[in-house]
Amino acid sequence: GALELLTQLIFDCKAYIKSIDNSTPLHYFVRKDPQDSDEYFTTMQRLIRKGCDPNAINSNGEAALHGAVMRGKLTVVSFLLYPSNGFNVDINLRVKYV
Repeated sequence: GALELLTQLIFDCKAYIKSIDNSTPLHYFVRKDPQDSDEYFTTMQRLIRKGCDPNAINSNGEAALHGAVMRGKLTVVSFLLYPSNGFNVDINLRVKYV
C-alpha cells in the first residue's frame, strides 16, 4: 500500500530528510495508528537505524517522543525509551510552546 511505498522511498533516499517545519519522517510516523504493530515497530526501528534522529527537534520544539506522548501513544513511548533498543532518546529535551 501507500505506507509501504512511502517507507521504501524514504529508505532508498535518506531517512534524515526534513519537511518545511523541520519534522523528520519519524515525527510523522509516530502520529500514525499502527495497523500491524509488528510492522509498525519494525518500520520505526528501520527509520532510526537508517539515520532518522529520534532527538531531532521540529520548528515547534518537539521531538518524536513529544508527539507520541501528546497523542497518548504509550506503546510508542515505551518502544522509543526501551533501553535495549539503543535509540538514546533524550527525555530532557524541552518543548517550545508558542
